[in-house]
Amino acid sequence: AILELINDPSNGYHAIQLAGIMRLDGYADLFEEEFLNGESKHKGRLFYWLSSSGKSLAVLSNIEEQIKTNKLDKKIQNDVFMGLRGYAASGNKEIKTKVLEMALAVYNKKMIPAKEFDDLKGTRPGSKPADNILYCIFKLGEKKAVSIISNMLKKGVREGQALSALIRINGKAELKKVEKYLADSVKYEIA
Repeated sequence: AILELINDPSNGYHAIQLAGIMRLDGYADLFEEEFLNGESKHKGRLFYWLSSSGKSLAVLSNIEEQIKTNKLDKKIQNDVFMGLRGYAASGNKEIKTKVLEMALAVYNKKMIPAKEFDDLKGTRPGSKPADNILYCIFKLGEKKAVSIISNMLKKGVREGQALSALIRINGKAELKKVEKYLADSVKYEIA
């Protein structure tokens, strides 16, 4: 009964939320279908809930195309960036590769202002758009992401996550940075 309400003008949003939270049988297939038919007024929420299953390459590709062509609706950006984080955590290798490319595109296209990344310094990790994109870059980053990760480390933004990512990517080459943190009585816990 809940799934039948996802297009209801009055209750659609709440039906999507409830079906996603409860992981109702068949919700992912229906959400994917609704997203791809393009008629839903709640595409952001559909994308977000689909990300928790880590599947639906078609939906991810649809959003990727919107990011590449600068056509991502600003009204759904927050849901999309949270969804990318979900796909980064639960997707397969192919999906994770695509998520990294998308996160790098969001960063490089400055879809999130640089100040929002800088404002993360000294704050607890959360679900702000900048946090979600950095999560994807730190968790999935490869050599091509090193400059962004190093820049965040240098600025003191999410230092622990940035340092862990650099060690994962570059291995022993990052030991000097770890030693520097260990020698600092304030920052030693990061290492």
